[in-house]
Parts: sequence; C-alpha cells; structure tokens
Amino acid sequence: MSEIQLPDEAIALHGDSVSFFGELYRPAKLYIAEDKLVVFDDVKEDLFKVFGLPGLNYLYGFSNWGGGPDEFSMIDKEAINVSGRQFEILYRNKLYRYQVGDTSFIPQETNSSDLILTRVNPINNFKRLSDHSYVFNSDFQKQGKEFCLLNTSTKEERSFGEMKEPEAPELLGKRDAYYAKAICASEHQGRFAAFYYHRPFFSVYNTEGQLLKSVGISLSEHHFDPSTMYFVEPYATDDYIYVMWILMGKQQVEMDFNAFHPEILVFDWDGNFVNRLKLDRPIITFAVSERNKELYAVSFMDEDINKLYRFKLPE
Repeated sequence: MSEIQLPDEAIALHGDSVSFFGELYRPAKLYIAEDKLVVFDDVKEDLFKVFGLPGLNYLYGFSNWGGGPDEFSMIDKEAINVSGRQFEILYRNKLYRYQVGDTSFIPQETNSSDLILTRVNPINNFKRLSDHSYVFNSDFQKQGKEFCLLNTSTKEERSFGEMKEPEAPELLGKRDAYYAKAICASEHQGRFAAFYYHRPFFSVYNTEGQLLKSVGISLSEHHFDPSTMYFVEPYATDDYIYVMWILMGKQQVEMDFNAFHPEILVFDWDGNFVNRLKLDRPIITFAVSERNKELYAVSFMDEDINKLYRFKLPE
C-alpha cells in the first residue's frame, strides 16, 4: 500500500448560488448527463429535476413516487448510472434506461439482459463498468469476498476481493463498518475505486477485478472508529476522482452545520494525489463537469432549499 501525505493547505473554492422557483427538499445525489445536471430529490413528485449547463437553468422534472409507469419508490442513489446522456436506474433488480432529453426523460427499449440475476441480495453500490459489466458489493457473509462482477449479457458472475477479519481485538464484530464504502467507476478508464467511510483508505481496480493500487492517507494519529467519517460521496469523471474528505463524526457535524465546510480531494485513476480543495459551503453531495471545469453542489441549510451551488475548479 502506498501512502499519501496531504499538503497542509487546501485551495479555497468560493461558490455562487443559483436559485430556482421550486424547492429541493431531500436532494440525495447529483449526476452529470453531458450538458445537463440531474438532481435526485427523494420526494413524492419530480424525483429527478433537470437543469441546463452551464447556466443551471431549470428545464423539467421527471418521475413521481409510486408504482405506475415511469414511477419509482425507494430508489438507491448508488444504483443509478449515467453514461453520456443515458440514464440507468436499477429498481427491484431490473434496469430502466432513459435518454436525458431537452424536455423529458425518454424511455429506452428493455431486453432480457436488463433483468439483474445475481446471488447477492440486496444489491448495493451497483456501478456500470461497460455496456454489460457491473460491479457491486458481494455478500461477504456467504461469499467471503468484497466485490461481485456481473456480465448482464452472459449472466456470468464472479466474486473477488479477499476480506480478512481485522486483527485488532477492538475491531472484532465491526466488520460491516470496517468494510463500509462507496464505489465510483469510469468506463473511459476501465477502472473503479472503492473509498472506505471509516478508514482513510481507498483502492483502485480494473474491470477484471484486479487490484491496481491501494492508497492510505497519512495521519498523525489514526485508529478505527465507526463514528468517524473519512471518505464520502466519490464522483468519477473520465480523468479524475473527486471525493469528500470529512475527518469527523456525524455528531460533530450536526453540532455546528455552519462551520462544516468539507474538503474535496482529487486523485487520478492511477491513485495519485492531484489536489486538495476547500469549499465555503456545508454541502451534502456534488457532481463535477470536466467540460465546464465546474463543481455543482447542494447544501443542507434551510436557507438553501431552493439553491444550487457552483464552484469554479482550479486549472
């Protein structure tokens, strides 16, 4: 495992806000679909709110909470994949595909490979690697492996990634928290990365499940604590990985929301450190447009319920 020493100072990014006539009650995730920003707002109406880029002008809303055509309930934000303008939603073990149009989501034809048949239930961290290849969390209780690769065309499924029981006595019985993570993937690079919530650690793999690099962030003092968050909300672009760096517990954040200005660490797909950015807003999730060299985010402050934030990225 290689170790990275972060620079002492982060580059400060100052965001400007764009307001729209609606409200974002429960924004869970942001996605970039070429020249569109899609906000997954987990509410009863207009689950997906679409904005034009780079102006962040509101275009339309799509889908409601329910069981009718093009309606969903209890969507996992980490089971949505975007490739160009193609928008995939894994819902009840079936893939629903849409094109993100200028005025609406356009349903695509479904086929037999859209039914996801796997030994794993439930499916978590479902990430697209190519047209028919996906990676997600394995059922380590049964498989003893960390990840699962699935080819939806051939139905071939393979588990990989050794999971060792933590040696320290205080970690016994905390395996779920020890391996809790978020995954992001790049079809362009043919790689995916796993960032661990409660450890200052991430790994990069190729589409065959081969471990390419493991990286730890050097800290003056570190011990495993399930209440401390390190990495959350990784976002992949063709060239880089952006990930929120928290280094505190949820309770600490809740004690003073206004003081919570998260950092964004940037890495390339070889696992090399690129940049350390500091935001001036207490954001909850974000997305990056390399085309526009901008980062878009939503805040959890009450006064920001109808605002999107935009940050210019450094060169």
